[in-house]
Amino acid sequence: MPKYLWKGLNVSGSIINGELDAVDEEQLKQFLFTQQVALLEFKIQRNYFQKFNDFFLQVKSAELATLFEHIAMLTECGVSLPEALKIVTKQTRIFGLKRALQSISNDVEHGMQFSDAVQKHSSIFSPLICSLIAAGEQTGKLELILNKISEHLKVRAAIVREVKKAAVGPVLTLCFAVLIILGIFVFVIPQFQNIFLSLGKDLPSSTLMMFRISNFLTSSAGVVFLTLGLMFALIIKFGAQNSLIQKVKKFLIFVVPLAGKIGRLNDQIYVLQAINLSLTSGIPLKQALEFAAQTSTGFYARQALNDALDKINSGSAINKAFMRKKNNFFPDNVLAMIAVGEQTGELEKVLDKASRLLEHEMTDTLNKLTTFLQPVLLIFVGFIIAAMMLAVYMPIFGMANLF
Repeated sequence: MPKYLWKGLNVSGSIINGELDAVDEEQLKQFLFTQQVALLEFKIQRNYFQKFNDFFLQVKSAELATLFEHIAMLTECGVSLPEALKIVTKQTRIFGLKRALQSISNDVEHGMQFSDAVQKHSSIFSPLICSLIAAGEQTGKLELILNKISEHLKVRAAIVREVKKAAVGPVLTLCFAVLIILGIFVFVIPQFQNIFLSLGKDLPSSTLMMFRISNFLTSSAGVVFLTLGLMFALIIKFGAQNSLIQKVKKFLIFVVPLAGKIGRLNDQIYVLQAINLSLTSGIPLKQALEFAAQTSTGFYARQALNDALDKINSGSAINKAFMRKKNNFFPDNVLAMIAVGEQTGELEKVLDKASRLLEHEMTDTLNKLTTFLQPVLLIFVGFIIAAMMLAVYMPIFGMANLF
């Protein structure tokens, strides 16, 4: 039984919070109602094993896109939703998704709303997706909404593929370079060190520094250092959903030239798509901004959305809500497009065009980053290896009276 961390409002008007074990959200609401507390917000408290388990059971955007596309296609052909869920459950080969679909199918078959059943699996389905499905059920346009969600997830998956494809070359180059440098320090330099020490000659400071580094890496302290480095990399990988790690990764991305621009473009594209998807589904603008803020992984995006919400609540237009004294979240051309869309009543179409414009810009930036990083990394690695070899060979040249 999951443990819920909740925040509620009691009869005296005070905000209180606590934790409670409950089967689901409905049971949590009912229990708090008996205590004369209105539930405001809640989240499931997960233990470390559950977080580790979620990492291995996480479902990719492309897989979710295919799922929603198949459900929409089946229901459009006249298949009932419970039957459609059973069919896609049988077809699914991904263990984590299959287990969730079995639970959703069972809940829907017993009369639960599709959106409520999906919401119980928050590790797979985001709040935005759950809200869109709920809007589709209320408006009777569930098939249309499911297709829209599928298109949105396909675009997100395409962006992820582009980023990974651009990163493969530089990452492999860097990893290969690190292995070569470690190999030189661990296996090559100790051989030269034994030779030089047996001669009893004075050595340059650069050569002595190479020997110290080599001695450290081959010692027990060096093994501990390398192990800690590997553990840190695994923590970054497995703890990708941790808020602190997310902030550190975002900061590192934003300080790297061109990579920072890619990070900003990714956040901007997501916000535009999320708002457009919500508005198309019949969700009001304010609620659309709230959903985008809740589901955005970018710190600057969430900050910009929360600021925009405050301004819209004060009566500001949406394009002006995203304006700041400096460093606007959206570029000027996108803000101008939003202003035109708001004036003409075609905001959904304009948001779609603006997101596509930024997608093209992101593709161009990724190509530039790949073109820039590959030679820079090769030159940098070559410089380091040349410096190491020069430090080792300088004493040999000195002994041969070449200098």
